Amino acid sequence: MAIQEFDFSTGKTINPERRQVMIATADEVDGALLLDFLRQRSYKVLDKVSGLREMLALVGKHKIGILFMDADLPGLEALEMLTMLRGKFAELNIVVMSAEVTKEFATEVMTKGGAGFLVKPLTQDTIQNVLSRIK
Repeated sequence: MAIQEFDFSTGKTINPERRQVMIATADEVDGALLLDFLRQRSYKVLDKVSGLREMLALVGKHKIGILFMDADLPGLEALEMLTMLRGKFAELNIVVMSAEVTKEFATEVMTKGGAGFLVKPLTQDTIQNVLSRIK
């Protein structure tokens, strides 16, 4: 189950229907589409970041249920990052996005614990398909 919106001061879930999500992409078009899509469906988007360091700092600091991680971020080795994040944050659902994809890469993402894979440019249908598989 994806981690939900949580109030650390009271120790309670604020809204059990609203999942916290973070978007890590430097792609403005896909980032905006994803941001709008998620907000329209009551997801709480914690942040949209465009750098690897920002992403790691926020993932380590907040309880995030779903991370949309762009494999094309500068300095990011997506498969290594996926393995590291899954090892440290077992409840984190990671959806990897990429413009350059091979069947082998997509298969490896899923084998290493990815919750989904999106080929850029994103569409609302592909985003919905991935989200429907994340419980």
